[in-house]
Amino acid sequence: MSMQTDCIYGRGFKVYVSDENLRDFINKHTTTILGLGEQGEELIDWIKVHSESSGKPLDSLKEEFFDWDNEATGDTGLYGMIADVMSKETGIVFEFRNPQDDDEDDVIMLPQTMPWHYNEIEKNLTEEKLDGIFKKYIDELGGQLVVEDIRLEYFG
Repeated sequence: MSMQTDCIYGRGFKVYVSDENLRDFINKHTTTILGLGEQGEELIDWIKVHSESSGKPLDSLKEEFFDWDNEATGDTGLYGMIADVMSKETGIVFEFRNPQDDDEDDVIMLPQTMPWHYNEIEKNLTEEKLDGIFKKYIDELGGQLVVEDIRLEYFG
């Protein structure tokens, strides 16, 4: 049996967001999240029930929605919702990836691929435009994340 390593390259950011910044992001993008189907509706309903006014903390939000299914990759985790919101609002297919290596952080990225796999919006991106889009969302997530070239390895 042979072992194979697959690599995914792209541009994006490693994502870790405080509960407070995540809640603010969700509140700002409620309409978009509701447009993401059943997962989005469940998230917004959960937020309403567990809002600060009800006295219930949101610290279990990430655990409650650990199985959020990112539309682009199928990788699971609540940060996939952020990538889904970004995709819906920009028309760019951002991917959420939770790396195989436990020492690596989750990422949101636009992977490098063959030009014919990109949609028209993606084909017209420059690095500066893409970084500007990332920066807008990073600012909404607390501003501490960094746009960078991403390389992920998967072993099989």
